[in-house]
Amino acid sequence: MKHIQLGDWGQEFRTYTRLDRLCESFVRHRTLVDCWLWVLVLVALVLDAHTTTVGLERGLVESNPVMRVAFSTFGVSVIWGLKAAVAGLALGCWAVLPRDDRMLVPASLGLPWALAVLSNTGLLVAV
Repeated sequence: MKHIQLGDWGQEFRTYTRLDRLCESFVRHRTLVDCWLWVLVLVALVLDAHTTTVGLERGLVESNPVMRVAFSTFGVSVIWGLKAAVAGLALGCWAVLPRDDRMLVPASLGLPWALAVLSNTGLLVAV
């Protein structure tokens, strides 16, 4: 039976799959920029979910067809769980990525969600 070599990344992933090591990774590998980007993610997540919920309550229509189906099937509150799941998955990915690439994870979530907040706010002001 042959063993597949995963290289350094595979070893690092196996190391961080234990919860205590994952928590240690967050503390040891964070930078000031990472912290601010995660604050942006958290604020954008809450504001995007809130402005989406308010917009739907005021008669606006969700433009994302997948989310439209999710809202009609599970209700508007499903957005909170989905966004939390995406943020949790991103946080796990951030923990196992090499230090030089980590900043991309919160930036790729925070910036689009912040733009969605601006878009939602503009639509709400126009209503």
